[in-house]
Amino acid sequence: MIPLRITTRAPVGFVAGHPVHLDALLMSVVARRARPAHHAPQASAELVPLDVPLARSECGRYYLASAMMYESDGSETIHVSRRFPVRTAFRLGPEIKRIDEKSGPHRAFRFPIERRHARGGLLAWYCLGEREAIVDLLSEVTHIGRKRHRGEGMLTLRGERWTVEPCEPWGEGFPVMREGEALRNLPLDTPGLERFRHLQAPLEPPYWLPCDEFAAVPL
Repeated sequence: MIPLRITTRAPVGFVAGHPVHLDALLMSVVARRARPAHHAPQASAELVPLDVPLARSECGRYYLASAMMYESDGSETIHVSRRFPVRTAFRLGPEIKRIDEKSGPHRAFRFPIERRHARGGLLAWYCLGEREAIVDLLSEVTHIGRKRHRGEGMLTLRGERWTVEPCEPWGEGFPVMREGEALRNLPLDTPGLERFRHLQAPLEPPYWLPCDEFAAVPL
């Protein structure tokens, strides 16, 4: 395991309500590869542990990898909408008497979401990990954040999409804390921790999973 700096570019912006952690990106690819193509994902109360090529903290509660880091270049509000195709329904036959557009699976909607922009589109992560294995997994990551099925968070198509390079650690706290600031979800008892958000959040993937414990979350 060596210190690494990982970069990519999202030229059209991205949608993300929570910090995008490197371990979650890698684990999503591992999970996809482990699931046969003809099998749909199954809901389960039991989480199956998956290995990713990252070092773990001494306490074993989290991976030594940061969340996404970038310089903000502003944001914009976009809208996600859907309207039921009434004309298509009419062509299905006279037996359709009523379409409810306000509830149920056919409901129409339109709601705002925030699209964020990084300066120059540049996104970065730091970690202690195995370079070749990380390069292999990230080769399958083409979008970042939420609403990826709608094309949001598309990464650049020019040249190499991901750059994974050895780097020089900045000192104490690398790669999860710098000058007292949390760079990923961390336990509240982490030594030297000063600047963070105090929220209910997991310390490892999946980060969307509801959690009863509080953590130090990146600003």
